[in-house]
Amino acid sequence: MLIVADETASCGELKSALVGRRDCEVFGPYAPLEALRFCRRRIPEVMLVHLQLADITAAEFAGIARGRGNGARIVIFFFGAPSNRRGVKPADAAAADGYIAPTEIDALPGRIAAAISAAGGTDETGRLDEYRGRHLEASFDRVYIAVDGVPVDLARRELALLQFLVANRNRILRREDILGHVWRNENDGRSRTVDVHIRRLRMKLGTAGKQIETVNSVGYRFSEL
Repeated sequence: MLIVADETASCGELKSALVGRRDCEVFGPYAPLEALRFCRRRIPEVMLVHLQLADITAAEFAGIARGRGNGARIVIFFFGAPSNRRGVKPADAAAADGYIAPTEIDALPGRIAAAISAAGGTDETGRLDEYRGRHLEASFDRVYIAVDGVPVDLARRELALLQFLVANRNRILRREDILGHVWRNENDGRSRTVDVHIRRLRMKLGTAGKQIETVNSVGYRFSEL
């Protein structure tokens, strides 16, 4: 995650809401030119861009940054006080994935996770037939799961849940996304259903179960070791 702001901008509260979280690595705040140089070395998944930049508008910066992304999808949120009392300008709003008001800092991690999930297309089929990892071996089409070479017996729902997690590995999945995909029309709308099945799945997978990480207040992620 990259924070873009001029030296005079106040980013302390914003950064303190993010630093130390296991689900993100924070760089900056960098001035616009320095931020673009950073993008030559590494394309950030998320950018937080201050609305009040000195030599370029936030919308212009967003357009340039996305052009430097070589086709990679960059989630961009604007933050800081708007320049007018009417709020964020339409041109700025159209250039970003959202705006974080000064009073919404606490909700920032959840907003970012939701935007990443939407950008990553977690509403797609999430289908994956074969997977080979450090601990987990899965052939979903043959209904074969093994952990460190030992076969594991999973129920139908647990198998579908694991397949969706692994197909979207290293990506944060909201409970709503998981419910909608794995339970489909049988979804009762209760996120507790996901929590219970995740707990059972972790127990059955043993060592590989540790790869299913909880992202506080958001959902889960299967991390590839």
